[in-house]
Amino acid sequence: MAVSSIHPIVLHTGGINTFSDIHGALNEMLRLVKSSGIVIVVDEGLSPRMRKTDKGKAIIKANKLFDARPPLQFLPKKAQNLEVFYVMNETFYQMTFTK
Repeated sequence: MAVSSIHPIVLHTGGINTFSDIHGALNEMLRLVKSSGIVIVVDEGLSPRMRKTDKGKAIIKANKLFDARPPLQFLPKKAQNLEVFYVMNETFYQMTFTK
């Protein structure tokens, strides 16, 4: 792979659900990434499907942080190409976006 085809990445794993200024944190991540780069945020939060299952309800009861949803309402206005995936048996979300 040629160096010119590498896209810089800002990766944040865990904790954003507990930040007092999620919008500010996402803005800073987007500011740091170059125009061709990607911001990836991963944190606990069950998928919509998993929330409806007995297993999902038990997970949330055991740890309220898993009740979190991707913080889409805090995305910077300049964020583009948003994608949300659920990983690790649908117990964590992965939110990606670009500048």
